[in-house]
Amino acid sequence: MTKTRVLVTGAVGYIGQAVSQRLQIGGYDVSGLTRSAAGLGALDARGSLPFGATSTMLCCSSDSRATST
Repeated sequence: MTKTRVLVTGAVGYIGQAVSQRLQIGGYDVSGLTRSAAGLGALDARGSLPFGATSTMLCCSSDSRATST
């Protein structure tokens, strides 16, 4: 059975951390969105697939492909 993937925005914030942790415990495959390089490292360390974003770019740190908006 495949896991359901969810994206948590603000995943390194106070509420986002708690939500991400609960989802992982519940068996979900969690991806996290953050705006900082430090946040990318924090998400990776917690086992979430980290995504970095600015107001004009979204990128996945694990495969270095970027999409401009």
